Amino acid sequence: MMKRFLFLMLFLMGLVLLFFKGLFLNPKELPLAQLDKSAPAFTLPLLDNLSRVVTEQDLKGRTTVVHVWASWCSSCKNELPILMRIAEDKKIHLIGVNYRDQVEPAQQWLKNYGNPYEWTIFDPNGDLGFNWGVYGTPETFIVDRFGVIRYRLSGPLTDRTYNNVLLRTIRDIEHE
Repeated sequence: MMKRFLFLMLFLMGLVLLFFKGLFLNPKELPLAQLDKSAPAFTLPLLDNLSRVVTEQDLKGRTTVVHVWASWCSSCKNELPILMRIAEDKKIHLIGVNYRDQVEPAQQWLKNYGNPYEWTIFDPNGDLGFNWGVYGTPETFIVDRFGVIRYRLSGPLTDRTYNNVLLRTIRDIEHE
């Protein structure tokens, strides 16, 4: 009887510790198995030219912000002004990944709200997203000039994350 009580107490203390630890976790900082590893391989078409295919090799050569979005994503529309600001900075290579979407709604979305991307990868089945560990939209990655994923933000960009995290991370990567 005493052993059973002791076991129950230890089990409950463990649960309390796990819950307590969870109070201090940032839900925006999701773990990424690919962090500091080469971007997983992909071969996908461009949204505006489905006959042109791009691969992870197209991410190499300069620091790239990869932004995962969809026409059905309400948060994606809210962060569009920040993406337009990123697009104005010619030092930053901004590409989009249209995630689990359809061609016509995605193209119409860009036409209606503006297109900040140099080009957009069309990922209708979410294959690239799955391999990169995407949980949903929007998500933003920074890939260095060697094709290595260096940063990931889950959720919409804000002025704060743009100024304090994105720009600083890009600057740090380029000064290495």
